[in-house]
Amino acid sequence: MNTLVEDIIKLIRAALTHKKEYLSDGFSLRTTFPIVKAHDIAALCYYGALECGLSTDTPEMTALFDVVCQHIFLNEQQEYIANEIFSEFGKNQIEYMPVKGILLKKLYPAPEMRVMGDLDILIKTSQYDIIQDIMQKLEYTETNESDHELIWCKNGLQVELHKRLIPSYNKDYYAYFGDGWRLAKQNDGTKYSMTDEDELIYLFTHYAKHYRDGGVGIKQTVDLWLYRQSKPNLDEDYIKNELTTLCLYEFYTNVMQTLSVWFDGGIANEKTKLITITIFKSGSFGFHDEHVISSGVKARETSGAKNSAKRNRIRQALFLPYADMCKKYPILEKAPILLPFMWVRRWVEALFRKRETIQSTINDISLMSEENLNAYQRNLDSVGLAFNFTEE
Repeated sequence: MNTLVEDIIKLIRAALTHKKEYLSDGFSLRTTFPIVKAHDIAALCYYGALECGLSTDTPEMTALFDVVCQHIFLNEQQEYIANEIFSEFGKNQIEYMPVKGILLKKLYPAPEMRVMGDLDILIKTSQYDIIQDIMQKLEYTETNESDHELIWCKNGLQVELHKRLIPSYNKDYYAYFGDGWRLAKQNDGTKYSMTDEDELIYLFTHYAKHYRDGGVGIKQTVDLWLYRQSKPNLDEDYIKNELTTLCLYEFYTNVMQTLSVWFDGGIANEKTKLITITIFKSGSFGFHDEHVISSGVKARETSGAKNSAKRNRIRQALFLPYADMCKKYPILEKAPILLPFMWVRRWVEALFRKRETIQSTINDISLMSEENLNAYQRNLDSVGLAFNFTEE
């Protein structure tokens, strides 16, 4: 680890443990700002800086404090909307299970240390008609539907109602979790939760999904350490067995060793160094280039053909799927036979109106060189996270 990375980890560790850390000679808080912003960890670093004895009377600490105040306000809003929605769900006999951020932020010394991008709730799709009425009554607007989420927004705040815990196109992980309800245990009325062990297994699977698909952030890594710290008596044999079933146990042991290096005085090795570097360069959920290269590795490993990654990217760019084409050209819903003609129309429009999109696709294809794909594959293999699944 370089000095900057070590200092940021010290700030985070100080914030979480309330113990002073000694930063490197010549430490400058300003040099941390690009990483702090990319990972959304301003509050962690601010409180850590206070524990380390940094003066609040500097432009850098003032800038961080301004962000912390924003996060405090955001947390209050999110707590309010969570309680409002949960209350209405309970009154209307809606079965639901909160997951991820809304649970994890309670493990932090202060909730604003754990910024939550949205509110994640697992629901039963059989109750969605009633849920829609509730959300509309609460003045939310339905904005989007993905493979596993139904997304609602109000005043910039986002609620993600999960149809399933894991996207169905992550076939290896989805085969284990299904929609997630088999793991749900009734908690309070219509509110459900998982056992501590299953919660950890889900959190780690979600973590691994992001890591292999382009990157995962500091915040999500800290989540894992805090969760383990808060649950000292977990059934380790059960966790090992389930993560082995998911082909994740080797990666899990390497991440746990990395956390030991960060927070508990563990000894670093090549794997923990690589994981740390990958996390720090990822931002919160990875960047565009890494996502593109990851998709290329998936395509190559799934098909077994060396040139399939570029070929698939070109095919996807030229022949947008029918569902996506319908969004662009609604006439296809009534006349699907026109699909080939509408592909041609889209190409012509792109040539004359969307040259930037064409250039972006060309750049993406160029990223899928054998050198890039092989390097990405080696890094995953070396930490125990091979692409041993079939995914469409």
